[in-house]
Amino acid sequence: SCCFYSLFCLNLIFWKVVYMKTELKEFIEQKTNKRIEFEIWENETFFINSENPAVKDAGQKYAKILEENIIDDSCNDELKDRFNKYKQDLKKIKEYKIYDMIWFKYPDLLREWKRESPDNKGFDIPDEWFKDYAMRKAPYYTDKKCKYLQEIALENFDYNMKYFKSLNAEKFNTEIDDFIKNHPKFEIVQDLREYKTTAGIYIMILDEYKQVYIGITRGKTGVKGRIQAHWSRQMPLDRLIWGGVKTSIISIDSFRALDTTRILFEPHPEFCEMVTDENGNPKKGFFMGVECNVWNTDVYLGSKEYELINNAFSPEFLCNRCAGGGKSLLEAFLTRKERNLIDNENSSQ
Repeated sequence: SCCFYSLFCLNLIFWKVVYMKTELKEFIEQKTNKRIEFEIWENETFFINSENPAVKDAGQKYAKILEENIIDDSCNDELKDRFNKYKQDLKKIKEYKIYDMIWFKYPDLLREWKRESPDNKGFDIPDEWFKDYAMRKAPYYTDKKCKYLQEIALENFDYNMKYFKSLNAEKFNTEIDDFIKNHPKFEIVQDLREYKTTAGIYIMILDEYKQVYIGITRGKTGVKGRIQAHWSRQMPLDRLIWGGVKTSIISIDSFRALDTTRILFEPHPEFCEMVTDENGNPKKGFFMGVECNVWNTDVYLGSKEYELINNAFSPEFLCNRCAGGGKSLLEAFLTRKERNLIDNENSSQ
């Protein structure tokens, strides 16, 4: 890991000396080629392949314009506008400076450099700052990275605790009561041991924090095993925050058993039936990026979870970090939920 860190720092310093002179040229070339390819693709997709004869004819004329890279007065205003905008985009790309490239390729680095002080301008970044940044952002745990992650996690924790205190308890309880009335299939769980193997949709209620968490369980351990997994999981230090320090929702896995005061569960024991292929073998599929057995009406469970997460409760009371129903880490990332933890600090309870 020390060798990796040394190489990482050397690469950063090398970037300061040589990279900015050579990489900008390559960056401009790549952006230019992508813009050209996009213009051709867009014209083929929406014009040349159109079923409308007039639109198709315009697309063919524009394709010739792109090929010859010139436009004359015989072309109509629509084609002239399209081509002029396209040429302006190419001109803008060719005029990119180092500053523009960094914003595109290293936005986090530049934001942090400027965030530390409003006087930090340009790219004359000291070597020591690079080394410090490398230690905090390294793909492995360093002392400096652990300290940094701990600091921002504690800061985020404080923001979340203030946010929870600002929420209205009466409104929270009203929403819970209304949900139970409107969703009679959900049972109030008195003893988790009764649900050792039952699949379904569960809702964990954290009354002290005025939060709910909605999840699904497909596994053989049922909702009992799934909820106990939430209670016992040790969150990795670099997963405590998902998003910004002032917007990241605390993970349900950061709470413990006594924080969960009520549990609602809609059982679907029939969902534990495994889907088989034509040879009678368990059918495989991907869930959260991992290949696993496909369970009966698996899609229904995911869609029901998604619908509840997005519609059943006010966002302020929901601590799910993503939209739900996803079957990959990419989907979870793309549907990430955040909340402004600052605006509610002075709200009345």
